[in-house]
Amino acid sequence: MNPEKWKLPNGLTILVHEDHSDPVVHVRVAYHVGSNRESHGSTGYAHFFEHMLCGGTEHAGEGEHFNLVERYGGRGNAGTSYDETFYYATVPSNLLERMMFLESDRMGYAYNVINQDEFEVQREAIKNEKLERYHRQWGMMSEVLFQSLFPPEHPYNWPIIGYVEDLDRATLDDMKNFLLRWYVPNNATLIVSGDVDTKEVVDLAHKYFSSIKRGSFVRKLPKKMVRLSTNKYTSYLDPYAGFPLTSIVFPTVPKFHKDEAALAILSDILGGSNSSRFYQK
Repeated sequence: MNPEKWKLPNGLTILVHEDHSDPVVHVRVAYHVGSNRESHGSTGYAHFFEHMLCGGTEHAGEGEHFNLVERYGGRGNAGTSYDETFYYATVPSNLLERMMFLESDRMGYAYNVINQDEFEVQREAIKNEKLERYHRQWGMMSEVLFQSLFPPEHPYNWPIIGYVEDLDRATLDDMKNFLLRWYVPNNATLIVSGDVDTKEVVDLAHKYFSSIKRGSFVRKLPKKMVRLSTNKYTSYLDPYAGFPLTSIVFPTVPKFHKDEAALAILSDILGGSNSSRFYQK
């Protein structure tokens, strides 16, 4: 069955895909905000906020969400990219309503429980995470590469995890304002896939999400294509790498472009394995 698309009056988009092959359901909320909505001087906010929203909410205590998922043998996590922040759980299908409630609580009822103590805990956790990345081989490569490939004003120029000085500069009010601006129904998509009934999913979405107020209008970011007029070269010394690495990168097209699939196959042919063209030559 093809996915069905719905929209609530508050702007929340709902995608439902029925698949009754196994008695499980996948519930995901994707917020259309990643590090691309940040700017120099305030980097790392989207990832910081992902950490904050993995804690407790107004009606669910600290760790209750993921503890419930694990108790029933499911899997849950969250992630931040340049373009989105998402939270998901894959659980037995009889937990559908509970997962819908918990995600609505995350969206609409986290503001009141965000506090300075948890803010400081997560700030230190993220700084340690960044330090751990840098203390393994080629941990700085992506950051160096993207700074070279994308101009300073491009939203992919800075790392998703942010810069330490910006994390130190962030305040609790910054995080609360970030929530009010981006964690709103009209900037989110609820995805439910698995052993479900579409009508029940839509009814539950109305029940748990419809009371959450629409946020400010969110304008789509224009696609900023990168075109290099000449070859660019950059390098750095990695104290944790046992041997040198050469990375050859070509800026191409955005996701879902008609040429994306062909370019992905081409990149695999050129450099995807030991039998690829670049390795052989």
